[in-house]
Amino acid sequence: ANLPVAESSKQKVHFHKFMIDVHKQMHEAKMVNKVEGDVLPSVIESIIRRGRIVCFDEFQVTDVADALILRRLFTGLLEKGAVIVATSNRPPRDLYLNGLQRDLFLPFIDVLEKKHDVISMWDSDVDYRLVQGENKAKGVYFVSNDANSDSQFNRVFEKLTKGSLITAKTLMAQGRSVKVPRASLEHRVARLSFD
Repeated sequence: ANLPVAESSKQKVHFHKFMIDVHKQMHEAKMVNKVEGDVLPSVIESIIRRGRIVCFDEFQVTDVADALILRRLFTGLLEKGAVIVATSNRPPRDLYLNGLQRDLFLPFIDVLEKKHDVISMWDSDVDYRLVQGENKAKGVYFVSNDANSDSQFNRVFEKLTKGSLITAKTLMAQGRSVKVPRASLEHRVARLSFD
């Protein structure tokens, strides 16, 4: 869709983070702003104010609460003039596959397929994740527990932190404290374990 420049404000957000924010806004509308009845219209207005072009990264649905509000949310956004762009690892028909009460979610899939152009990346001869060069991903993933991988990982961490002070830090994330054993506050680099 062609939007006038004044209306082409945009936002790019990871879909999971977006839905956490939607639920937070719904809760605040009821509890803080004392909105009675349907709070979704005020949430939709808030989303539109942040940008009419909404780009979702990793669009997938795994939560029944998300599944049940998405049709109304997307329909409301589209009615307010939003343009929605999304990347996903699955086609719309496979969203929320085998989910609880999926039959209530199927009308949303119909809306997606009717109102959006679905472009499969599998139909392309080019894997765009590799366009910047296959060697670009080297040093991004370290999967073995051998000394060589540990050494490579340590070099990457040292390169990113540029010799800055490394300290332990506790961060607050969505109401939880997360202990970061090694971090460079100056360069905003953290090193954590899955242990």
